[in-house]
Parts: sequence; C-alpha cells; structure tokens
Amino acid sequence: MVKEQDRDRFQKLLVKIFKPTITLAEDIDSYENVILVGNLTNKYDPILVSLITKKPHFLLKDDMYFYRYLSHQVLDLSNKDIESMRMAFVSLIENKKVCIFPFDEDLKLKNDNYFNLLLKAKATIVPFGISGSYNVTKNNLVIATGPSFDSSNFKSDELKEKCEIEVRKLIK
Repeated sequence: MVKEQDRDRFQKLLVKIFKPTITLAEDIDSYENVILVGNLTNKYDPILVSLITKKPHFLLKDDMYFYRYLSHQVLDLSNKDIESMRMAFVSLIENKKVCIFPFDEDLKLKNDNYFNLLLKAKATIVPFGISGSYNVTKNNLVIATGPSFDSSNFKSDELKEKCEIEVRKLIK
C-alpha cells in the first residue's frame, strides 16, 4: 500500500503536468452526508476529484484497481454489490465524502445502481463536471462543482434527470 505522502506527491505531479482549472460553487467540506456525482472521462479523474474535497471514497468499477494502490477505498456498484452499498453508507455516516461517476464522457448513464444509493442515502448531492483533455500541450482540463441539492426531494427518474442536467451545465 502506498503511503499517504506518496499519494500526495502523485497528485501534485498530475496537477503540475496537466494544470487543471478548479472551480468550486461552494465549500463541500462544510457539509455532512455528501455524495459527489459527475462524469468519468479518464482513469485519472478521481485524482482530480480528490483535489476538491478531503479524502473522498470512490465508488468505481472494480477494474480501476489503480486507486486501491493509491490508498483510496474503491467500492464496486456495477453489479448491485451489497457490501459496496453498505460501505458507502458507512462512509456517509462517518462524514466521509462519497464520489460516484454514473455518467461517461458523453453523459450517458452507465449504471442505475448509483441512483439507488442516492435515493436511499437521502444525502446532499454535489454535482461536478470534468471537461477538457489530459493533453499536456493544451492545458484545458477543468473540474467544476455546481450548487448542492437534497436528494430526498426527488423520485428516481427525477433525480437522474436533475443530476444529468447539473453535470451537463458544468462540462459545457
């Protein structure tokens, strides 16, 4: 397992190479029971998300083993994994931020299981969008967060639509 300082060095290296622009709509760390919801464009995206809040727990497909190496908790929701759902709820109870990537780069919904978590958790949702490219010559990588909203005010389809609309606004 990598030491936390090694993970921080790796994060700083990626920031130095890709020079992302970070735009925060509000202070995410001031909230309790938060789920960050956004799009996944590249295997390095979770590192960008970890720049906007302290130690988020990621719900990723299990094939993103790279993040286990970087001492991130990786929970697999791709097959309705009950243990992953339980761990996500434990993370929320412990006031850790949980980050999910239900949308791909084209904002197509990858998995309904993510929204089951959002509905059951009755958490504050913070949408985020990642746009640009990991091209060192372009330096156009952007991560932005939008205003938070309460998931308990929505039904399943309404919540999916609200999340998609908010993430779409952020990736322009």
